[in-house]
Amino acid sequence: MTQLVPDNSPRNPPPPNGSSNTVVRWVVGCLIALLVVALIIGGLVWWFVIRPVQGIIGNITNLSQLEELDRQIRNTSAYTPPSSGEISPDQLERLLSVQRSIQTQVGGKLQQLEGKFNEVGGQDFARALEGFGDLFKVLVEAKKSQVDALNAQNFSKNEYRWVRDGTFQALSQVTGQPFTGFPDLRGETPQIYTPSIPSSANVERVTPFKGELLESLPMHLFGL
Repeated sequence: MTQLVPDNSPRNPPPPNGSSNTVVRWVVGCLIALLVVALIIGGLVWWFVIRPVQGIIGNITNLSQLEELDRQIRNTSAYTPPSSGEISPDQLERLLSVQRSIQTQVGGKLQQLEGKFNEVGGQDFARALEGFGDLFKVLVEAKKSQVDALNAQNFSKNEYRWVRDGTFQALSQVTGQPFTGFPDLRGETPQIYTPSIPSSANVERVTPFKGELLESLPMHLFGL
């Protein structure tokens, strides 16, 4: 009878296929997770940074329209202010008419933008950038309205500036706030048409329109 003898010879361990597959799955999982994170970050950067900036760049190109619109003012004659520095009732009425036209066209939009900036408070970068982009659009629209109104009132650019600046200088005597002039499209503040001392007639003439003039003040700060 044959006796069974245990085989004690060493055996090779089975290939670690299970362990190898686990490592591969772990590496693939990490790569997929990194890809997902990269896509999420890229999407956030595009949505909150690139997209608003692209909008601003597109609207900045629209600002080139402002000088082109400025050249559409038909009255290009020179203007010599009166030595008295007095603004006539007709000039004041024409100025108010121009302001009302711009206010009717974009006044509500400017108020909405002001509300947006106040709400953001400088804490939301993307919304702040979008607000600037919207502002550029509104400025082009406001400039179109201004040029149409200046042509309707037969204002030259120089006469309009003189009447506008003289009016607000007189208003500064009513409000007690200093007036340093308004910027033009290039951001400069020409002073050559502003009388140094507003006449008492100007102060008396603009006082009844104090509220309306103060309401239009923000648009003049953008060179309108």
